[in-house]
Amino acid sequence: SAKDTPYGKEDMSKRMETDQFAKYMAIAMVNKLDECWISPEPGLWVVYASQYIPSIFTWLYKRYGLRHMKKLRHNEEKKEN
Repeated sequence: SAKDTPYGKEDMSKRMETDQFAKYMAIAMVNKLDECWISPEPGLWVVYASQYIPSIFTWLYKRYGLRHMKKLRHNEEKKEN
């Protein structure tokens, strides 16, 4: 399903269930973590790599990132038609 936003339609089917998110947050709180990252893959890996291994991430992004972004854009254009 989709929800109208000021920026267009948002795909609600990829959202995490509330109870699953609450479970992850409870685990983080019980373990007294200062920080926890909850995100679908591969988004989490991309953010993690850019934060902790920026030189390797930059090389990988220059090599594969543009191709991947073009592929994503092409898939989005297909969905709209």
